[in-house]
Amino acid sequence: MKILKLIFIFCLIAILIFPLVSSVSIELKEEYQKGETMIIKVTGGFVDNIKKENIFFYRGYMPTFMTEYDVIEIQNQFFIHVKPGLEKVPGNYSIHIKNVRYTQGAQTISDDIIGNFSINDVYADFWVYPGAKIVSGDYSLQVQNLQSETIYINVVYNSGIQEGGGGLFSNLFGGSGEEGSSVEVFSGEIKDIDFAFTYNNSLDEIHLSSGNTEYFIPIQSIYEETYYEEPIIDNETEEEIIIEEIILEEIIIDNETGEVITPENMNSKSCVELGGVECLKEEICQGTLDEGYKLCCFGYCEEEKSSGLGKYAGWILLVVAVLVIGWIILKKKSKKPKPTDLVKIGSKKYSLKK
Repeated sequence: MKILKLIFIFCLIAILIFPLVSSVSIELKEEYQKGETMIIKVTGGFVDNIKKENIFFYRGYMPTFMTEYDVIEIQNQFFIHVKPGLEKVPGNYSIHIKNVRYTQGAQTISDDIIGNFSINDVYADFWVYPGAKIVSGDYSLQVQNLQSETIYINVVYNSGIQEGGGGLFSNLFGGSGEEGSSVEVFSGEIKDIDFAFTYNNSLDEIHLSSGNTEYFIPIQSIYEETYYEEPIIDNETEEEIIIEEIILEEIIIDNETGEVITPENMNSKSCVELGGVECLKEEICQGTLDEGYKLCCFGYCEEEKSSGLGKYAGWILLVVAVLVIGWIILKKKSKKPKPTDLVKIGSKKYSLKK
């Protein structure tokens, strides 16, 4: 009986505790330097994606403003990268993720996800932005020297961090990586550090470090391979393809012999040998006419018909001529003779007699 009671009590405790165990994890540093970029990783069984409008910041219990921040999803993990700004007063801060549903045990809830951190009064060596990135080609990260003297930023590229084990944030407070290069950045200078695309689909990590500041930046490379496939041609032989290409280039093929007539041997053959006929001057070609060779007609010749318009024009001219002549004749007939002036004639006779 005692054993059964113990089992019952254990099951009851497990049932009561299980829903209280959150399936959401938020990873961030407890303390950041002034001006240091914050890279926050959030994982869990999310029903909704975390968006920029779901993220809020507080100093103590009062809302506060961050200079720049964003969130991206990489392989079912959310990375929030924040540039707080140099004007932030040292003290205790928190990040709240609101109005996002996620699973907790057998329940779906939307309670705030809260992460606490503090900002001290020591300036970071440099900030970097963005603090996470999805890339499909060459890319760059921007840094700024926050110190009063020149600094050197060590750059180490770790490829395929999930395959190699350890994970992105296992080295957050130290650790060694592959050998990299060093970038010189003058006081106050903002510089782009360029990276070449790796042509793989993997979650990589860029480790940037100086004397007092370091970052582990997740980079998701997305590469889609493209394959070239030669076109498959059905029911066509290589010879037929060549002939089709020749036809497209307007090269003539002898219909009887199947011989290809190229520009080089065209002039050596007669029109008849080419499979055509030469039309007379009064004939026109009904078909393809090769003007480059003696007006050779690939079709048949037909006697050129006189235009009906010419006939009509002749009749019109004839009618006009008849009308003009008739008008002249009528005009002549319509003229009356002048009356005889007897007085004038008599005066002339009298003068002659004298």
